[in-house]
Amino acid sequence: ACLVGSEMCIRDRFMAFYGSTLFQKSPAFKLTGSGSKSAQDAIMCLGEEDALDVEYDADKEKYAVYSMGDIIGYLPKAAEEYGEQADTCLVEKIEINDNGKSEVYVYFE
Repeated sequence: ACLVGSEMCIRDRFMAFYGSTLFQKSPAFKLTGSGSKSAQDAIMCLGEEDALDVEYDADKEKYAVYSMGDIIGYLPKAAEEYGEQADTCLVEKIEINDNGKSEVYVYFE
């Protein structure tokens, strides 16, 4: 729900209050390795703020990101510290690149 007047929309605020604790949203990170047909098909079903699962892939030595059991990409190196601490992330936005492929940006709370 949005507030009226000069107030910002609650969902667009950088900071959010949960109970008495203040949580800060991480920067957004673009997933890598999301160009395969299966990943692109799964990305088509995503929307902003959707929760995604994060699991460490020991074979590839990086964090994989899943939607409904389908891998949609990997966290970049810059996001690994967040992947170590959380098992979920949220969709920040989805953009179409010059090759017509969907690119997913995620953040952590």
